[in-house]
Amino acid sequence: MAELKHKQQAIVEFWDSMQTGIPIQPLMTSSPGRNYRTVSKRKAFLVNRSFHLGLIGVDEDRAKSFPLAVGQCVIEPRLHAEVYRTVQEYLQKKQNFSLAEEFNYVIVKGSDEEAIVIFNMSHFSSANRKEVNNLSKHLSSRVKNILGIFVFADEERSRFYLSDRPKKEDRANTKPMTKIFGKEKLFHKVGDTKFLFSALSFSQTNHSLLESFTATARDFLSLSERDTLFDLYCGYGLFSLSLAKHVKNLVGIELSRSSIGDAVENAKRNKIANAKF
Repeated sequence: MAELKHKQQAIVEFWDSMQTGIPIQPLMTSSPGRNYRTVSKRKAFLVNRSFHLGLIGVDEDRAKSFPLAVGQCVIEPRLHAEVYRTVQEYLQKKQNFSLAEEFNYVIVKGSDEEAIVIFNMSHFSSANRKEVNNLSKHLSSRVKNILGIFVFADEERSRFYLSDRPKKEDRANTKPMTKIFGKEKLFHKVGDTKFLFSALSFSQTNHSLLESFTATARDFLSLSERDTLFDLYCGYGLFSLSLAKHVKNLVGIELSRSSIGDAVENAKRNKIANAKF
């Protein structure tokens, strides 16, 4: 509690120094404290023919070739660290070097209770599918509560670790990800509203605060049963579906196809009839 008060005072002093004239609200505590972050990633590096997973440093030139090694990040669930450690150890073996060369990122979405793992690779086909399957089996046998494992192919090795927007000429026939193992969606609740969302759908990184998030949005908006609510960048419908019962109609708008698909299904799942996505 003393530490929280100290941080609060430091934030207030900084904010006052900006001379905005707007009072700052008290800090809101997060029930998990640490280990709350539901999305994390590690970039793949090959240093002296040895595979490493790490964070990208602030020095752009060095970041291209040198990993910032992080074993257990205090804001990430322990399961995430187990995934990164297990994948790194597997791909550091000499016999797996050809597979290691294909890796761009490893991404984990979820909590210690359930998570989805995504291998972002520059190449994935029948030629290396057996190797990927072997890694998938190895990982799922050693790390509990992995719900599913996917491969996301990024031949251009772009700096973006995930995107479900293929090239224009490929959009008609391209699936952004290939499932290797398990289930495709993660689950969570906000109050009485139930959500399933795919690994490519944007999700908030601290689920313990979502009820407070949506309640605060409702209070700020002063919603009435005569209103139409427009939810821009709606994702899988977190805010709009949580607030649906307080408005006459709602419209969610989102560029991501996978997110819109999840939002439509979540509306059906919760028997919400006044929503259009």
